[in-house]
Amino acid sequence: MGRSFHLLATASDAVKIYKLKPIDGQQAGKRYDIDEDLVEKDGKTVWDVQWNLTGSVLASSDAEGRVVLRKRDYVQKWQNLQKIIGPAQQ
Repeated sequence: MGRSFHLLATASDAVKIYKLKPIDGQQAGKRYDIDEDLVEKDGKTVWDVQWNLTGSVLASSDAEGRVVLRKRDYVQKWQNLQKIIGPAQQ
């Protein structure tokens, strides 16, 4: 909402966030410049990623029951807001 780019998050052996910017002069939605905005590997398999309603906070869950919330700060770097560890890990 209100951005000149799209954000795409993937779950695998790492959390990856890609920034997709439309190329000028192309038809809407046809071609994009793609940049990796975040690659975070910590050795755990990530099962799921979900954006909040406005697309400003990303939640990810991993195979060990951990949930991490991330948000971009004012200098456009991703910061961990909260790490929630499941009862088996405590």
